[in-house]
Amino acid sequence: MTTQGGGSYFVGGFAAFAAAAGQAASVGMKAGKGVPDAVMAAQIAAVRDTDWARLSEADQRLFNLRIQLGREWVSTSAAQPMAFLGLARQSAGLLSPARRSDLLSAVATRSWARVWNAVTLSDLYALGLRCATLCDAGLLQSPVAALLRAASAHNDGHNLDLFGPVASVLYGCSHPHLLQAAPYEQYERHMFPTDIAERSAEFKMQLALAADQAGIPPEALGSVAEPLLREVLSKAEMSGLYDWRSLLDSWASLDAKRLEEKFESR
Repeated sequence: MTTQGGGSYFVGGFAAFAAAAGQAASVGMKAGKGVPDAVMAAQIAAVRDTDWARLSEADQRLFNLRIQLGREWVSTSAAQPMAFLGLARQSAGLLSPARRSDLLSAVATRSWARVWNAVTLSDLYALGLRCATLCDAGLLQSPVAALLRAASAHNDGHNLDLFGPVASVLYGCSHPHLLQAAPYEQYERHMFPTDIAERSAEFKMQLALAADQAGIPPEALGSVAEPLLREVLSKAEMSGLYDWRSLLDSWASLDAKRLEEKFESR
């Protein structure tokens, strides 16, 4: 792919077209302090390769409920020893050893700012999936769990892949996949910038969460997803390629109120 001269053109096949299109679209893009080109390209590729029309409000609600059940499992673990033991077992491998230790010690002392700083949206989503089948009966009687069971009875979640990144390098596919990837810290040791860039492409997860809370159907997000992404990236500040925590903090700045304002200002 080249962007020299009056326009851009691509050379080669279509196997990694989404990633190449993301690279082309990121050229000249206004980004915040320290945001690497690879990060911008991966985020744009994920947004542009999403067929928003395939998603329904039921998909969006199912996605949100899985995250909320993961969050409920974490918070309930502070008061229920069995839930805490289950969280300790199921977070192994999902979080890095250091971050898992931070999470469990923070839950034990009810240091909630540290608790939520230790888990990402993708972590909570994965915990929600595990809790739906592994949590004890008491936790699974909660209102969130009941709503999730009802939603899951009519939706197997196959469309939720669209909320994931385009992991051309990590997964070898040029379409979005909501993968259970390795902890972020593992990618800090990778040489190539595309690895951590693809891993951190979680903007659509935050967008879907905000849309569900605002009552905005996912098929309407196609018109605002990329403008919002560019807006968030323009305000992001990173100390370098591997400063994924600051990038995820930038995603978290998008809430239901900001999304509603974006639609009202169109």
